[in-house]
Amino acid sequence: MSAKGRTVCVLGTGINIVFPPENADLFERIAANGAVITQYPFNRNADKQSFAIRNRIVAGMTLGTVVVEANMTSGALITANFAVEYGRQIFAVPGRIDSPQSKGCHDLIKKGVEVITPNPFTSGGAKWNLMAAYGAQIEQGKSEEEALAYLKKLLQNTPVQDKSAREALATFSGGKGDVLISYENEAITAQKADVDLDYVIPDETILIENPAAVTKEAKSPEKAKAFLDFLKTPEAQKIYASKGYRSIIPDQVDKSVYPDVEQFWADLSDAYADEVRALGDLGCRYLQLDDTSLAYLNDPEQRAEIARRGEDAEHQHETYIRSINRALRDKPAGMTVTTHMCRGNFRSSWVAQGGYDFVADALFNQLTVDGYFMEFDDERSGGFAPLRFVPKGKHVVLGLVTSKKGELEAKDDIKRRIEEASKFVDIDQLCLSPQCGFSSTLDGNSLSRDEQIAKLRLVVETAEEVWGTE
Repeated sequence: MSAKGRTVCVLGTGINIVFPPENADLFERIAANGAVITQYPFNRNADKQSFAIRNRIVAGMTLGTVVVEANMTSGALITANFAVEYGRQIFAVPGRIDSPQSKGCHDLIKKGVEVITPNPFTSGGAKWNLMAAYGAQIEQGKSEEEALAYLKKLLQNTPVQDKSAREALATFSGGKGDVLISYENEAITAQKADVDLDYVIPDETILIENPAAVTKEAKSPEKAKAFLDFLKTPEAQKIYASKGYRSIIPDQVDKSVYPDVEQFWADLSDAYADEVRALGDLGCRYLQLDDTSLAYLNDPEQRAEIARRGEDAEHQHETYIRSINRALRDKPAGMTVTTHMCRGNFRSSWVAQGGYDFVADALFNQLTVDGYFMEFDDERSGGFAPLRFVPKGKHVVLGLVTSKKGELEAKDDIKRRIEEASKFVDIDQLCLSPQCGFSSTLDGNSLSRDEQIAKLRLVVETAEEVWGTE
């Protein structure tokens, strides 16, 4: 209505009854600018059946039904089922996979989906597809029996099984099926052939390293060996990257997009700056930036990997800091900004290690944030000496309580560590928190709900005893 369109309201009551009563004003606005219709006589009150029945009118009078949010018993699913019977189009908006309010939408999306994958008895690619699906189920904590049951269900939705990945691509390109599971190179091949499709690279993929060797019977073994060696060189990988394939050398990308890498950093920072301004306009006054890069760079192995890519590992953290500062340059007055630095938290695991010594000076004196959430839960995090660089006016939140395991820390041990940290920075600039979140992904960490609550209670009680409650 606010867009000057027309709204039609289908009642589950008689025309003279507004349910619920607080919608009376909305009822009048719709009647004045659209239409109010009902199949029920005067004075008919609402009940569960009346609303379910009226949904068939909603489904029948429209060209399509959009289901935005629905649990498994939602009336929206009743409308969607009526729409299916009437041959109308259904649009379901996916939500969080762990949200009960999205299960209805996800069920609609799953219904009737045809999956194209080759025959595993004739195609190596099909074997990888099934292994990936099986492995994903196991990774989510499912049993072997449940993972096999999932594969069975997957194959039941596979209408045809071609002999090879290339034949499966042809079948899919010809209009058969809704989803194709295949090698990435098949999708790239299809796009180069102007096939109208989108392909998605999941967060976790399988790297298939096909072995290559020179046979004893080779006519020119020296040339063959030289060719194999050439394939892994930057020159060869640059050719791969120019054709759209992912290189085994990460920095081999198309430089024509950003010939000057500084322009890339500027554009990236400006995009973040736009978001910061928008959040400020909406009233945000506390903004926390989750950052793994500045913590990772304390690890010599991580810096070695950056150097291997041909980048400046010794000064990369300064580039990150300049980029964040540029993103925050127009933050509104009164907005407090902090950053949380993590070394990996997926399912109680970690990626990097090393104290903050390498980045400390620039981190505390150049990064224009008000506070720092820092991991200090085990020996991987190093000592407190880097805190000597913290200037007056900034705060450090000590992550002394680990979020990776359920064993509860001793309160006295935490207090001793806070006292140790206060030797390098004023205690009134220190705070206390868990080391990270209890779940960085849907999988969560290896803690029970009760263990998580106990950890949070420990943090609150310890903080009150150290700094008071005011």
